[in-house]
Amino acid sequence: MQGIRSDFNSQHIRGFTLVELLIALGIIAVISVVAVMVINPVELLKRSRDVVRIADLVTVNKAVAIYNLDISGSLGIASTTYVSIPDPAATTTAGTNCASLGLPAASSGIGYHCSSPSNYRNVDGTGWIPLNFNLISMKSPLGVLPVDPTQATSTGMYYTYSAIGGNWEITATTESDKYSANAWDEGGNDPMRVEVGTNLAIAPRPGLTLFLDASQIAGLSDGSPVSQWNDLSGFGKDATQASPTQQPLYETNILNSEPVVRFDGTDDRLAIPSIAWGTAIAVAKRTVTSNSLFERSVAKRGFSVLAYGTTYDTFDRYYVNGALATAPSNWLTSFAVVSGVLQSSVLTATANLGYGSPSFSYLNGDIAEVLVWNYKISDADRKKVERYLGKKYGIAVP
Repeated sequence: MQGIRSDFNSQHIRGFTLVELLIALGIIAVISVVAVMVINPVELLKRSRDVVRIADLVTVNKAVAIYNLDISGSLGIASTTYVSIPDPAATTTAGTNCASLGLPAASSGIGYHCSSPSNYRNVDGTGWIPLNFNLISMKSPLGVLPVDPTQATSTGMYYTYSAIGGNWEITATTESDKYSANAWDEGGNDPMRVEVGTNLAIAPRPGLTLFLDASQIAGLSDGSPVSQWNDLSGFGKDATQASPTQQPLYETNILNSEPVVRFDGTDDRLAIPSIAWGTAIAVAKRTVTSNSLFERSVAKRGFSVLAYGTTYDTFDRYYVNGALATAPSNWLTSFAVVSGVLQSSVLTATANLGYGSPSFSYLNGDIAEVLVWNYKISDADRKKVERYLGKKYGIAVP
């Protein structure tokens, strides 16, 4: 009897355990699928690299601050941006101008510097940061110079160091959705890079060939005519209008407490010198849907976002508030963050801001900000800029 009971219990336990096991495996499978969907492993890897980048910037910033307090001397050449990626062409401790790396063009008068592969992490002044940390009286706070976890020029994943006088700036590019917000929350002037240092306006913004920001216009009162809208890119491509009757107006407190430049739709326009157009992102409003923001002198192409095709449009891909635009209804008469990306080769030409194809009409509307790059920026960088502008101007950009 005992043997029968024991055998029955054993069989019962084995059967029940098998059912439980199948149920448990099913639950685990469901949880695994949900976890992968909710917690994107690629995004987690990006976040982990971004954590390293942000920590590196803090560490280097502290080291430079200690050096500046302890050592009396230059912090670097003012016209040079020092890059963390080594240049294989550099065969001496003097380094090179990074010509072989294919970095985006820096602002006028600014050059790059790269160390050699054998020296770039040195802390004795021959590394990618030109400071001899070994001279610090309490010894170097760094064993080696940190570098980006990816170190890639094609994606901008590298660190930079710039200095003017007693001020410095160190930058890095983030790649995760979570930490990309740091690029516009730290008070710097580059929405695509995280910046630390004592002056966050030192480092150039590579490839940015035109930067017009109405909030940076100085010396004008509400309703004043704008004869010159200064370019903040460093290339000096100011938008100008000599004729008083064709000058747009500076209007304050229009969009999220920020000013705009207002075009009357009759004859207002500003001339932009010749620049390379690869990507443009603007914050603007128009009252007539057929209006373009500008007219370029090459092939009569305008920034219209009207799906007219390359016969008229500067760019062959447009985004409105982060969404791909394919029809005129994508951008009506409210303020929006509008992006244009040229998929083919970059075009170089002058332009008239406030006037454009396809109807050769003048813009009846407002422009708060315009940024133009001389290359096709990545989708990730485009989204960073769009979100930055959306936050600045109170426009919903996902």
